This record gives sequence, structure tokens and C-alpha cells, in this order.
Amino acid sequence: MLSDLAGAVISFVATSVRNLVVDIFLFYVGRGALLACTLGRYPHGRALERDAGRIAAAGLGSVVLTGVALAVYNNVLAFT
Repeated sequence: MLSDLAGAVISFVATSVRNLVVDIFLFYVGRGALLACTLGRYPHGRALERDAGRIAAAGLGSVVLTGVALAVYNNVLAFT
């Protein structure tokens, strides 16, 4: 019983840390991408808190788009 409880606590902590790291990573990647695209105009001030989910989604989109661009680039070079 004690080992089950310890396993549940360790699993909860590991999941929480992983989610926190991923959310922070995606938020800052998205913020950097949006700042670069808007030439430093967005997001600032209240928009950081209000649009945190959208900023993280932009980060996820940036990561996926970078992966797709790398895959396409590598495949184009493979055929030439």
C-alpha cells in the first residue's frame, strides 16, 4: 500500500513538472515568435496574461512548422 502511494505521488510530481516545463517552453517560444512577427508590438502588458493560451499555441505552431520545414528541406536535398 505504501509503495502504491509513493508511486502515485511520484507520477503526479513527474507529470506536473513535465506539464509545467512544456507550458513554459511553448509560451516563451510563442512569445518570441509573435514578437518577431509583429516587430515587438505584441504581446505586452495585459495581453501576456489574457492571451497566454494563444501564445502557447503559437509556440506549438512554431515548433511544428520548424519541424516540417526541416523535413521538407532534408527531403529536397536527398533527391538532388
